[in-house]
Amino acid sequence: MRVPFGLARAAGAACAVWAVTGSTGAAAQVGALASTAPTFAGCGEGEGPPPPDQADCVAREGTEPPDFSWAPRAVLAVPRLAFRTTTEVLMLGARLEDDYHVSKHVEDFFFNDARTFGVYPAFAYGTGIGAGVGMALVHKDLAGHREGLRLRAAYAGPYRQLYDAKVHSGRLWSPLRSALLVGYRRDDSKRFYGLGNADTAHVSELMEPLPLDAQQPGPAVHTQFRVEQVHANAALDLALGGNFSTGVLHMWRARRISSGSPDEYDSPWSDEVFAPESLVGFDRELVDTYSELALTWDTRRAVRADMPRALPGAGWRARVWTGLQAGVSDPHLTFGRAGFDLQPFIDLYRGDRILHLRLRGATALGAVDRIPFVDMPSLGGSQLLRGYNTDRHRGRATLLASAEYRYPVQESIAAYVFTDAGQAWPGFEDVTLESLADVRVGFGAGVQIYSTRTALLRAQLATSIDGGVFVDLKVNTSDDFGSTY
Repeated sequence: MRVPFGLARAAGAACAVWAVTGSTGAAAQVGALASTAPTFAGCGEGEGPPPPDQADCVAREGTEPPDFSWAPRAVLAVPRLAFRTTTEVLMLGARLEDDYHVSKHVEDFFFNDARTFGVYPAFAYGTGIGAGVGMALVHKDLAGHREGLRLRAAYAGPYRQLYDAKVHSGRLWSPLRSALLVGYRRDDSKRFYGLGNADTAHVSELMEPLPLDAQQPGPAVHTQFRVEQVHANAALDLALGGNFSTGVLHMWRARRISSGSPDEYDSPWSDEVFAPESLVGFDRELVDTYSELALTWDTRRAVRADMPRALPGAGWRARVWTGLQAGVSDPHLTFGRAGFDLQPFIDLYRGDRILHLRLRGATALGAVDRIPFVDMPSLGGSQLLRGYNTDRHRGRATLLASAEYRYPVQESIAAYVFTDAGQAWPGFEDVTLESLADVRVGFGAGVQIYSTRTALLRAQLATSIDGGVFVDLKVNTSDDFGSTY
């Protein structure tokens, strides 16, 4: 069969192209194979595999490094879940408040229209102290001069109870204001760890023989004691002008400090670890009076109309005090007290982004064997040195520094983050700059729900450089951050 000349010429051209490209592709393939062929460390090119006795000339396959990228995700899984859960709950509460104005309806339910009379429940929970419920009755205008009455009862089982009544004169004798408080309190879960800033140790870990001396610094051991007391307080406050005021307090108190059955709590009682004779005032009836004189400069104010004075946005509160506690009954224990408390509130933005700083010091003046151990200044709890157990650190002198930043989350809801640093010294001779190397530091965050008149709820989560997690929840309760005793 004859092939047309044109087709034959095209076929010949195609064959020529194939020959060139084919040979080139083959060469490329050979080069690629050569580039992926095994190489032998320390060998000349083309020499092939080395002799068996030349270990440095053995081909080695590359290995993938271990993949530990999952480790950070695993470590952060729990805090991430806790943060997301907290955030979702918080935002749910914010949405409910925004859509339904829950706090206003609650206030409407418990108070009259004028907000001068109310009966409302109270709830508190703290790590290590458990939960308590209560009820309060308040009247804020008894006779038209803003006179006040408060009746309060709180119950956390038979081992923790509080009942008291308070009346004050309001503006009746302005600029003089008077108040009277009478009450009963019982607490079987009070704590004593010894004096000083030592690390906590279990009884089984102690190197020192028992009992320990409660008047000397030593290892910190968690022990408990019981306090039952009745008291009556009378107070006068006089406005001096220029945001200054002076206050006089006189308190009468009868109490008993003791222990209970060894089976009641997991922690030992104080007299099981510390020598009872070194626990000043232990296991006897104590009747004493306390008189205090204080000077206060208070310029705190709420910058925004929708914020209560209980959550100030600017100003200062500075207070200094001195007092004398005298024993009426034997053994007539007498000593002095003194301290200061400085609290600036700095408005960072629009009156609801607030930096709250604090510097507080307290001391007991007198011979250590004349001061009941329960009356030593202390740090720890939901207010002073957060992130530690209540009364975790006691000493003749204490110092606390704190910084807290509060910011809005939603209408009537604010969140805050904080850090506290504190130190307790067993004696005045221990107060040195070098001792500050052992300062205790706590930190955490919280949420506050409030109305235009008062703070309604506070939830707080705290920890410290020594570990532990402390939860504090208070509903319809207020804290007197200026309290000296």
